[in-house]
Amino acid sequence: AGDVELKEGGSSSASSASAAAPSGPLTLRSPPPVGKSVVTETEFSDAILGGKSNNLQALRKAGAALPAFLKFPSSVALPFGVCEKTLSLPANSDVQRDIDALAGKLTGNAAKDIPVLAELRAKFADLEMPPGMDGELQAACKAV
Repeated sequence: AGDVELKEGGSSSASSASAAAPSGPLTLRSPPPVGKSVVTETEFSDAILGGKSNNLQALRKAGAALPAFLKFPSSVALPFGVCEKTLSLPANSDVQRDIDALAGKLTGNAAKDIPVLAELRAKFADLEMPPGMDGELQAACKAV
């Protein structure tokens, strides 16, 4: 139905990566600093955003045909590191402390963790935005 194709990923896909144990040391790299708190869909890249944003952008760029009743949403995103930067603001120190305490209560048992996860989500709503982020977000939303 339509011109959208689904293909199996290569050996780096999540399903195959989780099936095999790593053969050597795992090295994680921090993403490069972006210099902005908000990016528009034309700025999306693997270096600064995760799979959901980039996969949607890949479909958009490929000109994937969608049924008439479906449209690609306009997109803006917060690059890697923005959450950490926001949490590190002095104005958010109390929220950071509460988030750390709640994270320490997680057990790994999905049923038991549901209330804690709900509290964590609510705590993130209490964060103060970094200076200038509100203007960046408004400008980005107007641009798409």
